[in-house]
Amino acid sequence: MHPNPAFVSEFRTLFKSGATVSALVRAIAGRWTGGAVRVDTFVRAHFREAFHIPMLLIGAEQVEQIARGDELAAFNDRIPPRMRATQHEWDAPNPASAVPQARAG
Repeated sequence: MHPNPAFVSEFRTLFKSGATVSALVRAIAGRWTGGAVRVDTFVRAHFREAFHIPMLLIGAEQVEQIARGDELAAFNDRIPPRMRATQHEWDAPNPASAVPQARAG
C-alpha cells in the first residue's frame, strides 16, 4: 500500500503542533476507507512514511480503542522520542530524498 502524501504531510504538521500519538492514530484511522487493507495496516504504513518508524506495534483492537476516544499512555510516552529522533529525516526540506536511519543499510 502506498501512503497518501497529503495525509503524511498533515500528520507531520499535527505532531509538530503537539498532537499525541493517540491523536495521530485517530487522525490516520479517520482517513481509512476500508477495503482490502486493514485499519491497523493503514495506520502503520502512514506512521512509517510520516515519521520513519519502521514498526509501530499496534493492532486492530488498539486502533479501534483509540478511534473511540481512548488514550493509550504507553504510545503517548514511548513513541514521541522515536519520532523526534528521526525528525531530521522526515522534516527535511525534501524528506523523500532523506534515507531513514532505520532503513539505511
